Amino acid sequence: MPASRASDRGDIGADLLSSQGATNGNGSGLQNLLSFAVQLQAQLGGIHAELKQQRDERLKLLGAIFDVDIPAQSGTVTAAGALTIANTELLGPKSGWYWDVRRVSVSGLNSSTEIVSIYKGSIGTSTEQLGNNFVATITGKAGTFGPGLAGMWLRPNQSINIGGSGLTAGEIVIATYEAVAIKAEYAAAYLL
Repeated sequence: MPASRASDRGDIGADLLSSQGATNGNGSGLQNLLSFAVQLQAQLGGIHAELKQQRDERLKLLGAIFDVDIPAQSGTVTAAGALTIANTELLGPKSGWYWDVRRVSVSGLNSSTEIVSIYKGSIGTSTEQLGNNFVATITGKAGTFGPGLAGMWLRPNQSINIGGSGLTAGEIVIATYEAVAIKAEYAAAYLL
């Protein structure tokens, strides 16, 4: 037998109206319905405002945190067996930004026993290849250092510096990189 009332079909709206006295015949049902509509409109307006705020914040983040397109760099090992690959303009963040370096890869070494080291520096010369600037080593003909989240954090005016000694003269060593750029005011949020 078909249901004769909306509430028998599980119509929640009908149940709400019924509980508000919409069918009592004294006109208060219409008043209750209007009150319900005003409350619903206010709640939907609040939800809309919150969703808009979240969307606006996400759009700001898209401009504040993004992958960096770092060009590959190369260097030729000197006759003395030394190597420096450094470029302060291309291998580090500008003022107001941080970099989270996610990968440094090196290829072109002739021997599986040759070692290059990665340093953080600020002037892009071999004089920065000191213990307190040391980050990691890469051993072998090709290798990768993947520090993970914030494992190699570069501040403004710092850059990636690769060096080596005792290498085969004339080798052309190529370094490739991946990093995430973070606008300074979003650095704390990125690290959470």
